[in-house]
Amino acid sequence: MVIAVALFLVALVGFGLYSVYAVHHLNEYGYSGDASQQMIRTYLGCASLIILLAIAGVIAGIMTS
Repeated sequence: MVIAVALFLVALVGFGLYSVYAVHHLNEYGYSGDASQQMIRTYLGCASLIILLAIAGVIAGIMTS
């Protein structure tokens, strides 16, 4: 359970840092173009990963209790 929570927190911090970078990039270069579209896809992929890690953490917590 502790490992699941730690992994989730690390992923959440990483997602937060990437969010700051993505917003800065999109504000500077706009939302069109290949690089910006790739950044948006990566951002959504990271958000999906955070959700999956949260679900895995809940399942791990249920299984170990």
